[in-house]
Formats: sequence, structure tokens, C-alpha cells
Amino acid sequence: MDKQPPPKLLELLGQLDTMPSWDYNDFYDYPEFADRIVPPLVDRWCEDGSEVTSSAPLGVFRTFGEAALPPLFEKLHHSNTTTRQRVVWALGFLDKKLSHHIVPKVVNQLKVETDFAVVQHGMQTLNHLRHVPQALETLMEYLHHEDLKLRATTALALSTSTFNVELSNVVLPVLLQLLRGGSLENRSPFLQALGSFKDQLETLFPVFEDLLQTEQDYNLFSTLKAIAAYGPDAQELSPTLLAMLEDAPRETQGYLIKTLGSLGGPAETVVPALLQLLETPQTDETQCLSFHSRILKAISQIGEAAHPAIPKLLPLLNDRLLGEDAARALGSMGDYATETVQHLVETLQRQFNEHAAWALGRIGIATPEVLDVLLTTLRRNRHDIGNCKYVVRSLGKLGPAAQEAVPELMDILQQARVTGTTRDRQGNLYYVERTPFWYIKELLRALGSIEDARAASLVASYTHRDDIHPSVHFSACIAWLRMSQDPEAIRDVVVQPWQKTLAFHRRMSFTRDQEYVPELVGLASLLREYVSVLDEETKNAWLDAVIEPVRETLDCYQHWLSSSWPQEVEEQLREASVAMLRLHDTLLYDYEAHIQEHWEDSLFDG
Repeated sequence: MDKQPPPKLLELLGQLDTMPSWDYNDFYDYPEFADRIVPPLVDRWCEDGSEVTSSAPLGVFRTFGEAALPPLFEKLHHSNTTTRQRVVWALGFLDKKLSHHIVPKVVNQLKVETDFAVVQHGMQTLNHLRHVPQALETLMEYLHHEDLKLRATTALALSTSTFNVELSNVVLPVLLQLLRGGSLENRSPFLQALGSFKDQLETLFPVFEDLLQTEQDYNLFSTLKAIAAYGPDAQELSPTLLAMLEDAPRETQGYLIKTLGSLGGPAETVVPALLQLLETPQTDETQCLSFHSRILKAISQIGEAAHPAIPKLLPLLNDRLLGEDAARALGSMGDYATETVQHLVETLQRQFNEHAAWALGRIGIATPEVLDVLLTTLRRNRHDIGNCKYVVRSLGKLGPAAQEAVPELMDILQQARVTGTTRDRQGNLYYVERTPFWYIKELLRALGSIEDARAASLVASYTHRDDIHPSVHFSACIAWLRMSQDPEAIRDVVVQPWQKTLAFHRRMSFTRDQEYVPELVGLASLLREYVSVLDEETKNAWLDAVIEPVRETLDCYQHWLSSSWPQEVEEQLREASVAMLRLHDTLLYDYEAHIQEHWEDSLFDG
């Protein structure tokens, strides 16, 4: 006998026509009734007058997984082109584990589709799914289509996806032909796509030289982003970028500086130019802050080779707004920064300078004097959360050498006060905290880095708390793994909170909270390190509990990577994805061949 839907669900379905998009979250509580929820929700969404790329119901479709496919596939044949646009766009945001169902349907639709906008969204879906090899035959047909827009969209889909390197010999000439033809209405995404051809950099050098001289505004910024993707391999272009710095508008200078930092030099010519700009007076304080911040970040990327900048960095530690960037730059100088340690210690002894404290952690020399001044500063200013976070971070950076600070850090964490949760006018849940969750994460990270087992029990208690932001669970899991060697407890302390936080991520899958990324990188890497030392019997004891969240996390990474992120965040996501894939390999040697091909060969070689 079929299970009857509860009255609350029937009430929600009855209100669907007038329901605001934020109330779609209520459907998450009824996964067993996907067959009742998804069809009317698909109908409602297809009739919605909002933009095609409105994402309100996508989290529900994604959560219900395969049950969402039949109603969506049925709409692929709808007579209304807007409906077909919505469906092919939505299919690109479902679980990548369903790609073997989705890709053939999208490819078949592309073969018969007459509306250009539907084809365009279909190309984007194939790009999101990273399953270009399955659709290669169709895409190659479109690559030589008589319609310029369709040919351009196909070239973009192929160039921004990961594919067989040999394919770049076919795609790049078409892409360059389109760019040189001057017929593209929006050149920006095609210019950015030039950053995908790692094996063709020598061919692209003269192309980039020409584009730097001819492109303007956002097209120039897109060209610079493509150049930055090649990192130090593209240093040959640094003289051209430096020559452009002098007369360029301020916004363009900012992008040039960011690109020079990504190229990493050559330091002997780039660093003097950056320092000269750093000393140039500015009239607009807001623009000046952003501009100088980019200069300091570029110096950080250049690293030890930028050590002549040290005398210019030390005074900036007193700058309330630029001090953190200056401290980060000092920390990138390696052994050259050793000579500044005594200066920083003396600065902290005279007055509380949070950026000097952070610089000590970044430099990472754990002398008794450094530990003493950091611990003294923490004790004197422990109620100044906004500034003490830098001291806590530094103690964590010093690692096991900072064991003396563990009692103080534990005491602060024990006294953290979280008042619980409440709801806004729309009924959305949010957290009300006396101690901000980001500060609790700082304390957990520091304790985990110090690896003192005295804090294991306290840290474990934070992995299950319901009255605090879910991202804290990741920080607590990582910290506990660093300080505990109890394989019997890993299921309760790590796996259950991990699954709980993944459920939160699925609900919030279209937010852009970069705060999660460091924890995701750390969790993947640390679990693999932990598992590698377990004996076979212990490993098998909790394999079943771990393997599913590993796969779900891989899927989350793939979903996030299909969106546009700042370069350093995307690199962290890729690092986390590779680490989680390797954990999967460590746990289960005979995992499915399509997962290995899809994740390791297709996604990360690029």
C-alpha cells in the first residue's frame, strides 16, 4: 500500500501556484514523496515568468536526484522554446552522478533542436557536466555550422571544458578565426577561453601580444584573465604588461597588477614597478585601498624574489586597512623575513598590533620570544575578538610548538556563547550568536594545528552542535582528526557531522560562501592521510559509512567548479577535489571506471 502524503505536504502542494521561491525549501523534508512533488514543481517552474536561469527549485530537483529526471525529460519535447531552455539549463545543475542519464538526452535534443537559445543552454549544460567526450561527435558537427553564433557557442563549450589535448588543435584555430573575424557580439567569454590551451602557449604568445594592444575595457580584462591562467609559464608577456602600466586607467592598472602577480615576475623588473605604484599618492581613498591591496597581493604571489619590498611592508603593518595584506606579503618572503621577527616582537611588546601578530604567524619562526609575546597579547586582549583572531591564527600557524597556548585557547572556546537560532519574516532560519562562528572556527583551527590531545574532547563536542553554523562542523572534524587517533570514534565524531553538513550544503548549493573552502580542502587531505595508516580490518569497519559522503562531496565540488570563482578559490576547490578523489581511491580500489575517468582524467588534468 502506497504511503499517504502528510497533510502539511498536501497543503504545500495546494499553495504551489502562489508560493514564493524561498518556501520551496520546505519540500526538502519529504524526499520519499518525490514522485508527488517534482511533476507539479516542474510544471510551475516552466510556467514561471522569471528569468530562464532562475534557480529557486533547482535545489529540490538536485536533492531528489533520479526521481526528478522523468518530468524534466518530458518537458524537453515541449512546444514552448522557453520551457525547453529552462529544462536543458536545469539538467546541468543536477547531480553529476546522473550524467550518464542526462548527457544522451541533451545530445539528442541538440541534434533536432531548432531554437538557437535552447542549443546555447544545452552547450552550457554539457560544459557544466564536464562530459564533453560523450557529446563530442555532435559538438564537432556544430563547430563547423554555418550559423556564426552556434559555431561560436560550440567553440566556447569545447574550449572551456576539459577534453583530450589533441582536440585543442581543432578547437583553437576555430576560436581564433572567430575572434579575428570581429563578428562576435560579446568577445569576453571567448577571450577568457584562451586560457584553456595549456599545450598551445607558444602559439598564443603573439596572439596575446596583439590582443593586449587592441582590446579595451572588459575585453582587455578577459584577455588578462586568460594570460593569468598560465602562471609563470607566461612570464614572456611581463614586459608588455609593465609597459601598459604607466598610461593605463586606474581600473586597468589594477587588472594588470593582478596578472603580473599571477605570472610571478620576473621580480627584478616587476617588483620595482609595483613599489613605485605603492608610493604614488591617490586622491580617492576607496580606490586607493583596493589598488594598494592588489599591489600587496601581487607581491605576495611573487614570494621570496620580492624581498627588496620588505622595508616598504613593515610600516604598512600600522595601516588599519592594508595591514593584513602587508602581513601576508611578509609571510611569503621565506628566510628573508627572519630579520624582521625581532622588530615585530618589539612592536607587539609596545602596543597591540594585530597585523604584526599575524605577520609572526605567517613567518612561522617559533622562538620562545615569539610564543611569549603572542600568548601575552592573547591574554591581555582576549575579549577583543575582531583583532585577537590574528593572534589565534598565528598560534595555529606555529603548530605543535605553541602547546603552551592550549589551555588559554580551550578556555576561550569553552566560554563561547551561542544563543541559538531564529527565523526572519520569510521563515528562513538563521543563527544568532554572541561569539561569531568565524571566531569559533579560528579557535578550532588553531587547536587542530597545535595537535594537543588535551583539547580532543572539547573539539569533538563542536562536531555535533545544532545551535551553531554548520561550517563549524568541518573545522571541528579536522581539528579532532589532527589530535585524536581513535578509529572507533571516527564514525560518530566525523562521518555523522560530515553528512549533516553535506545536507546543509545541498540546501544552500547556490550560495557562494567561500568560508567553506579551506575546511573542504583540509577535510579531504587529512582523511586520506588518516586512512592511509589504518590496518585493513579497521579501514573496512567504517568504509560503508564513509564512502557515500566521499562521493557526495565529490559531487558538491564538481557542482561548484561549474560556476565562476576567483582563481585562488577555484585552485583550492580543485585541490580539495583531487584529495577527496584520492581518498576514494584509498578506500575502494575497485570503484567504478566511469568515476575514475570522469573525475581524475577528465576534470583535473586540465
